[in-house]
Amino acid sequence: MDEIESINEASSTPLVSQLYPISHLNTIFPPSSPFRPQISTLSSTFTSLRIIKGDGSCFYRAFLYAILTSLLTSPPSVLHRLTTYIKTSLSLLGDAGYSKDALEMFHDEFVELLEVTVKDCREKGGQEGMDGIHKVMTEEGGSAEYCCWYMRPLCSLQLKSDPKYSSFLPSSYSDISDFCKREVEPTGRECDQLQVIALAEAFEARVEVSYVDGHDKEGKVTKHTFGEGTDGLMVNVMYRPGHYDLLYP
Repeated sequence: MDEIESINEASSTPLVSQLYPISHLNTIFPPSSPFRPQISTLSSTFTSLRIIKGDGSCFYRAFLYAILTSLLTSPPSVLHRLTTYIKTSLSLLGDAGYSKDALEMFHDEFVELLEVTVKDCREKGGQEGMDGIHKVMTEEGGSAEYCCWYMRPLCSLQLKSDPKYSSFLPSSYSDISDFCKREVEPTGRECDQLQVIALAEAFEARVEVSYVDGHDKEGKVTKHTFGEGTDGLMVNVMYRPGHYDLLYP
């Protein structure tokens, strides 16, 4: 656990790291670490990673980063679909009982991120476009931080929109609204599997989670896939206890 805490402290700046080779994890976890066998296994599938700030919003931030960079090369129809989804979400949230006045600023930042920043980065293309997304995603208190927070009510809205999610609800919660109030909407509450599923389906993305828990001496890495991502939006993350980082094939 000390290793996990030290990584989270080290990732406090920046919000999203530069692109590291997957072998960078070997500089963090010593040879005696129980995580090393699984890290070795990851290196056969993934070549690099970005370390995400460990502040309770790491999955939201990793998810948003991957979505934005996917949009740089996806068909224009995908950007149009997501922009429409975000634009209409404020009314849907209002209909669900959320304060539109309280959410409007966050909503507007998200729309601008898609309509202005992503569009501009798509036109630049290549490394220049990627650098533009990275700059936005690493700005402390910037628009991407507003968007990461806005994803929390979006996640709640998705969870409340379909009764199927209630079947996955832990018994310690009275209903899905209670779960959202306690585990989704407060800043600093990290994503668990239920939130990951909801975000994948809300954004129509495919999310693959590689679990590195240090429990398998043979190095086996369990992978779970959520969402279909039929139009190419793909998010690969590594989960270690209490934290997510971005992975790249």
